[in-house]
Amino acid sequence: MGRTGMERRKRLNLRIKRDLQVWILKRTVFSMIIGMIIGFIILYFFSHRELGETYWQAHITIRRVSDLLVPVMVAAGVAGFLGSLLLLIFFPQKIAGPVYRLERDFVGHLQEGDLTFRFRLRKDDPFQTLPQAINRAVESLQSRVREVARGVEAARKALEEGKVEEARRELQRVEEFLKNNLKF
Repeated sequence: MGRTGMERRKRLNLRIKRDLQVWILKRTVFSMIIGMIIGFIILYFFSHRELGETYWQAHITIRRVSDLLVPVMVAAGVAGFLGSLLLLIFFPQKIAGPVYRLERDFVGHLQEGDLTFRFRLRKDDPFQTLPQAINRAVESLQSRVREVARGVEAARKALEEGKVEEARRELQRVEEFLKNNLKF
C-alpha cells in the first residue's frame, strides 16, 4: 500500500528552498557572531584587572583574570559556535520544508482550479496554523464559487423554460453577489 505525502518518512533535504535556508542561516550566524563579540567585549572590560598581592604567590602565576578566563571563554565560544552551526543546518529546513510543500502541493492544485484539495503539514512542522487558515480561505472561496454556479444554473434553467425575465434577475443576483463577495 502506497504512503501519502503525510505518511512518508521524513528525511533531510537541504536543497529545497535553498535561498530561504541560506537567508535564515546568514542572519542567524550574523546574530551569533554579534552576540559573541559583545560577550568578549564585556569579558575584556570586567576581567582586565590585576589580581591583588595575596594571589601573587599562588601555584599558577596569573597577573590578570583575563589571562585565565580569555582562553576558557574563547574555547567555550568556539565550541558553542560550532555546536550552534551544526544545529543551524537543521533549523532552516524546519521553515523551508513547509514552505516548499505549500508551494508544491497546494499552489499546484489551486492553479489547476482544484478547490477540493486541503493542505496539511506534518504534525511536527512549526507552522500548524498555516494550513488551517489556508484551508478556511479555500473553503470560503469554494462556497462562493458554488453560489455563483447555482445562480448560473438557475439562469440556464429559466432560459430553457423561456423565462427570460427570471433568468435576467438571476444573472443580476449573481453579478451583485460577485461584486459584493469577490474582488478581481
